[in-house]
Amino acid sequence: MSATQAQMREAREVWRLAVEAEIDTVVRELRKSADSEGAGALWVGGLGADGSDSEAEAEADDSDSSAGSAERLRASYQRRRALQPPASGDLDADLAGRGILLEGFLRLRTTLAPTLPASALLAPFLAVISDASTTGPVTRSALVSVERLVASGAAQLSDAALGDVARAVTHCRFEATDAASDEAVLMQILRVLDEVVLGREGTGRRGERLGDVAVCEVMETVLSMSCQMRLSEGLRRAAEMALGRLVGFVLAHAAGRQAAEDGEDASMAMPSPSRMLVNTERQARDGAAAGGGFGLAAARELYRVLVALTDPHDLQYTDSMRLLALGTLHQALHQAGAQMAQVDSLRAATLDTLARHVLELHRGDQAALVAAAHRVLCVVVATHRAWAGGLVEVYVGLAASRLLAAGQADAVLARHSVRRGVRGAEAQGETRRVLVEGLHHVLTGDGGMLADLWANFDCDVRRASLFALAVEVAALGVAGGGAEADAYVDVLGRFARLARDAGDAGDAAAAELDARRRYKAGLAAMAAEFNRAPAAGAALVGRSAELAVDAAAGEDAAGRLARFLRTAPLVDARAAGEFLAKASNADVLQAYVRAFDFNGTRLDAALRALLGAFRLPGESQQIERIMEAFAAEYARANPAAVHDKDAAFVLAYAVVMLNTDQHSPQVRVRMRQQDFARNLRGVNGGEDFAPEFLRQVFEAVRDAEIVFPEEHVGRRGFAFAWQEAQAGAPWALAPAGCHAAMLRDAWALVVPALERAAGDAQTAMQLRAALRALHHVACAQLVPARSAALQALARLTGVRPAADGASQVVGRLQRRAHVLTDSEMSAYAGHAGMRALDSAAVLVTQAALDFAADVRAQAALRQMARSVGRVGDAAAAWPEVLRVACGLAELDLMDAAAVLGAEDAWVPRAATVRAAAAAGATQDAQPAGSLLSAFSVLWGESPPRSPRAESPLWRLPPDQLLHAVHRARHAVGSAPLGFLMATGGRLARDAAALGAFGRALSALLPPPDARYSAAGLFALELALRSVAVAPALWVEVEDAVQRLLGAAAALEPLVRQRLVEGLVRAAHGALGVGHGAASAVVRCLGLLRDAEDAALDPLANMLARGLSAMVQDAAVLGRLLDLPAAWDVVRHLMLRLPHLDAPEAAAYVRLHALPVLVREAMGVADDVVGLVAEYAPSDRALACDPQAVPQAAQLIGLLAGMLQTTDGLAWVAAANALAAYACCASRDTRQTACLHLQRALTLIPPGHSSLPAPALLRVLLPLLDTLLRADMLADPGLEDTHARCISLASSFFLHHRDTLQPEDMQAAWLRLVGQLAAYVRTREIAADDELGVGGMGVAGHLDVLAEMAEECMRNCVLVLGLARVLGEQDGLTERTREALERASPALRRRIMPEPGDRVAGAGSADAGAGSADAGSADADAGKAPEPETETMPEPETVPEPDAKPEPETVPEPDAKPEPETKPEPETKPETEAKLEPETVPEPETKPEPETVPDAETMPETHSKPDNKHRKKNRVNIITVS
Repeated sequence: MSATQAQMREAREVWRLAVEAEIDTVVRELRKSADSEGAGALWVGGLGADGSDSEAEAEADDSDSSAGSAERLRASYQRRRALQPPASGDLDADLAGRGILLEGFLRLRTTLAPTLPASALLAPFLAVISDASTTGPVTRSALVSVERLVASGAAQLSDAALGDVARAVTHCRFEATDAASDEAVLMQILRVLDEVVLGREGTGRRGERLGDVAVCEVMETVLSMSCQMRLSEGLRRAAEMALGRLVGFVLAHAAGRQAAEDGEDASMAMPSPSRMLVNTERQARDGAAAGGGFGLAAARELYRVLVALTDPHDLQYTDSMRLLALGTLHQALHQAGAQMAQVDSLRAATLDTLARHVLELHRGDQAALVAAAHRVLCVVVATHRAWAGGLVEVYVGLAASRLLAAGQADAVLARHSVRRGVRGAEAQGETRRVLVEGLHHVLTGDGGMLADLWANFDCDVRRASLFALAVEVAALGVAGGGAEADAYVDVLGRFARLARDAGDAGDAAAAELDARRRYKAGLAAMAAEFNRAPAAGAALVGRSAELAVDAAAGEDAAGRLARFLRTAPLVDARAAGEFLAKASNADVLQAYVRAFDFNGTRLDAALRALLGAFRLPGESQQIERIMEAFAAEYARANPAAVHDKDAAFVLAYAVVMLNTDQHSPQVRVRMRQQDFARNLRGVNGGEDFAPEFLRQVFEAVRDAEIVFPEEHVGRRGFAFAWQEAQAGAPWALAPAGCHAAMLRDAWALVVPALERAAGDAQTAMQLRAALRALHHVACAQLVPARSAALQALARLTGVRPAADGASQVVGRLQRRAHVLTDSEMSAYAGHAGMRALDSAAVLVTQAALDFAADVRAQAALRQMARSVGRVGDAAAAWPEVLRVACGLAELDLMDAAAVLGAEDAWVPRAATVRAAAAAGATQDAQPAGSLLSAFSVLWGESPPRSPRAESPLWRLPPDQLLHAVHRARHAVGSAPLGFLMATGGRLARDAAALGAFGRALSALLPPPDARYSAAGLFALELALRSVAVAPALWVEVEDAVQRLLGAAAALEPLVRQRLVEGLVRAAHGALGVGHGAASAVVRCLGLLRDAEDAALDPLANMLARGLSAMVQDAAVLGRLLDLPAAWDVVRHLMLRLPHLDAPEAAAYVRLHALPVLVREAMGVADDVVGLVAEYAPSDRALACDPQAVPQAAQLIGLLAGMLQTTDGLAWVAAANALAAYACCASRDTRQTACLHLQRALTLIPPGHSSLPAPALLRVLLPLLDTLLRADMLADPGLEDTHARCISLASSFFLHHRDTLQPEDMQAAWLRLVGQLAAYVRTREIAADDELGVGGMGVAGHLDVLAEMAEECMRNCVLVLGLARVLGEQDGLTERTREALERASPALRRRIMPEPGDRVAGAGSADAGAGSADAGSADADAGKAPEPETETMPEPETVPEPDAKPEPETVPEPDAKPEPETKPEPETKPETEAKLEPETVPEPETKPEPETVPDAETMPETHSKPDNKHRKKNRVNIITVS
């Protein structure tokens, strides 16, 4: 035997053993039942007659029992069957039936084979299940065996066998014994049915092969079992669970097959709470065992039964049955709702019947039913969204009406066009909680529900505005508190999250929807006007642009008004009826009636639609007009139903009368159909109406009253509202871009509600939810909504700029908290400064303590900071946001320096400023040791000398006060307030947003006459630092800053300092970016030019650093020089710094700013020279201050640098400034200045066309004029300077005389002659002691100068004579003689003698020399003169001053002009054009120098020079070869 055969044999053996085990189990139960009745042998004997079974034979041997035993058996059986006698009525036949049951099992045993059909295999078991005479245990054992055989696959069920099993189990009957045994049988029935229907078979389930009737019987069995309240709780729960699984399978399979709507005649009996179908004789139905699978017939019938159980008005069903049906439907719809929605019949049953029942259950007050109904409603909406518009409209309106307070419900619902019929009574208790949770789930369960409500309802003129209604209900419900408030806040938060991501504008679909919404809002406004005054409302409609745009082709004014009355929401029905019934509005009435579609509509339905739209007026004439218009339109639309409009008119009146007759409580005898038909004989064009037509009209009016709009209340109103809602447009998904429009509609309600929710929050979860929702709105792009949300957050912080009136400063004394007195604070401030006092102590105010204890305020502050930091622009909320920041600064809870991002931006508290002011006022009068003593007592290591009683304003120890304030500071520190400083940069490109920020800042700046406040100083710092980043902000704060600057003298010194410092910083920033406001900022800074020195002295160092920083920035300096007005302000401020009592400021400018200006500011060299000159140390400083000489050397170096890089007037200005240093009191400075001036003049090349004339006329000659002053001549220390300048002027004139224009040369020569002559005459004056000085020292050095001047003059005359510049008949020669004559006749005779002049006395030698020179000149006149060689004197080395830093090194010129060695003279042609020299204006009058100190106080450098020095000076003259 092969292995396969062995396996097959083994499988057959296993199958046989399993079946035999099930047979033995049932037989054993049968025997046990028989033994308990004492007649088991009788049954077995009758079964074993054929002797085929040994066991049966053994039992047969025992069958000869006594007749008494048989009688006892019959009696016992009769007692048990007393309540349910056998169907045959024959006890012997019943006993014989039991024998047949056993015989079937015994015969099955003999015929067992794997090929045995399942129907034959299961027949004995099914017979036991169907036999009413068996006991519960026997029936249960048979059910268990059937389940095992089917589940294990031992019985391969065919369609017929499957039907037999289903039929046997659903028609199961057994003999009831006790409740436990009976429920065990029922439980097993559920398990068998579950296996038969839901058991896996291949890729599907066995139940798919059941017929419609079989499925209905299965569902009847399980449903009836589930409805039996007398069963145990466990059994009913098991039945409910099985029912849910089976219903879901049936509905899903039927809907998924897409079977035809027609099928078997399947029907189900409605369950009853008092009658169970199990163990009850039921008539078998045709087709119960039919195969091929069930279809929609069974599903439709099952669904009908379950839906019928949910009807709240059918009193034959209990609430438990409704809960069962609702739970089953919820499970089934959750499993198969999507497939059911695609089947027309099931979808209609869901949306027409089930939805209406579910909504009516929501009108009740049983919380359990409402909760179950809501679960079904939610799954219906989720699976039938495309068709559930009417359901959602009625549900939201109903839920809102029940959740609103009775006093406000009508107004709110009417405002949003909610139909009167859907309104319910206010819910209370558990029902209210269920409704709140249900509405919350509907609105938030689906992320797109709110947007869909807006798109499908708020934008539809025929529907209620559900989105606006939901938002208003949530906003009003926030005040309820508790879990109800949590749900409403979550709804608003979900909307806020949508709004956060909304852009400024949506797509085209969203724009169209928004236009429709605005159109609906316009209609509502016109409806309100119409309700108030119909005539005025009609006129407004006629002028409406919206209605004109939406008008159809060919529509006139009457048609437009009719369309408005037909479609506009909120139009009062009574006002509309009275308006239409007027004779003057006949055209409007006709157009109104034509708006209805009466084609194919029965007259009662058409009249019902018309009279349901407005209130029929009470006057007969008005009613007649309306009926005539209706009759004409109906006759036109239905010519087959009525002959003409007269017939329709009569019939319409008859219907109205019939409606009154049938439904008026005053009528006792009702009209019959025959009476109604008799009244209408011959009115249809002389003929009768069709009898069937009149019957239908009569029955329709009798069964359903025609009601007017105001009568749509209660159950009848709900039915009308449901019908109207179902007629709406299908559901459409909202476009992605509609959230912005939604936010525009709702933010005015949402933000105050969220603010109230946060303010009233009782739990941290509520607070977080409300603040998070406000954050979402604050991050939206809609500016009004964002502003409102940020304003709400700012208000929730509770912080305001005004500090609490009650305040104290608490510090640490000996590691113990201590309330400081004013004297202690003043002592510490005077010793350590305000900054140290601010760091060492804290300000305690009631507002700070309240903030420390208020968790809401702290959370709101953090949320506000995050929100503003994310969006960057608080728009209209800036005033509130900035007030919060200023309030934190005033309360000393915020680190202003950290917020502003600058260490120097710290803001002291007002108490600190007062303490510092008091310390400054008393410090001068206080002994030196007292301040230190106070400091050591307060902050030192030793205890206080005299203990004092502390009297805090609050009944808390100072340690607790400190802890509370530190807690508040920590909370403020956790808020990201850095957005304040970043706002200017973020909004720099948004002029409108930046303007709002600036206006808010300007309003918070302190007024000029106000006392110091930390809030004002913080606002000032923030404003000016923001201007430095965003100069466009200046236009908003300019006025306030100018007012402050205009009253700078009255401001606190700290405020004044910060104001000026901020202005300088702002000017620097504005100039750095090249903004147009830079000039305005600098001009405002120019107000300081007129300030008193006392006000500017404390600001000098800051101004010096700020102005120097502006000058050192190349871009800033370039733009500053391009703005003359701005540069003028900066220059004037820099000019004032040297005259203030702040030498450090002048030194800083001299070191950092002036070198840059000299190097870069070529375009304003005059101003730069003036600045350099203004920073020159005074003669007194040079004489007394050791630091003045290096400073002067530095400035001289700058001027020398300018001389090398400039030309024209700038060069002249720099040279004049340098010449001024040549006349100062310091010898080293004079020598350095002269050296640099000589080098500069040396660098002027011969033939230069522009510089020689001004250098001579405006620099050198004015310098000699200055040196010729009496004070200069009287100072022996200036001898070397006089000598150097005389030599330099003479040599420069001779060196560049050919370059000069004739008139310039003549003017320079005559002026030089006069000056040299003045030096010569000083010898005579000194000899006569006219200077008032006297003494040989003075006369001696003047004699040296006179000799040098005379020698220079003689050389000049000689050179000019040789060059034929001075001749006998030349006018210049005569003027030269006249000048010399005026100065000194003796000098003229020595220099330019005339024939006949005689030299006598002391001057004979000199005269002889002069005559000899003149004679030689005359002797050489007849021949060509030798070319002359002019040599510029080499500059002397400047001696280094003792104990002084080296002055700035002046670079040597690249090359010195070499002396010419007798070149051949150049002959100039007469036609060669002369270069006209640049016209040089007359030099300005030099300011008088400071008075030279007396000889006794003069330094040693001013002493009389020795003879060696004098001889050295004599050598520095021009030599002529």
